Amino acid sequence: MRRATLGDSLQLYKWRNSEDVRIYSRNSELISFADHEKWLEHKLAGPESDIYIFSTNGQPCGTTRLDFIGQSHWEISVTVDSEFRKIGLGKLMIQETCKNAVRDLNANVIEAHIHRENIASIGLFQSIGFKEFLSFEDYVSYKLTLS
Repeated sequence: MRRATLGDSLQLYKWRNSEDVRIYSRNSELISFADHEKWLEHKLAGPESDIYIFSTNGQPCGTTRLDFIGQSHWEISVTVDSEFRKIGLGKLMIQETCKNAVRDLNANVIEAHIHRENIASIGLFQSIGFKEFLSFEDYVSYKLTLS
């Protein structure tokens, strides 16, 4: 696990624009690489986001992002590369990101807003201890209170 840099832009772009990721995203449209790079530069420059890259055997396998909501609350987003799904990496990635959130960001609560048809992600977050607290439109919100 390491913090993302601008050098990760192409990999993050590929994950973001893959159809199996977009289907459950709030914005399911394809985005241009230029727009992605502007977004990434903004996210990396500010204190309100942390983006991590995970690798296994030297190969990138996924990413997590934390976005500040307010009052020590952060929203987590996670993407596991399609080649690395269903082997437990998503759980490890979320757990490690939450540990970093406590240590580096003084986070007290982590929220996840998950498309209600994304059954795998719902089960994953529940298995870590996230509890449902809100349902809206096509999404269900979960939160984990950190100690």
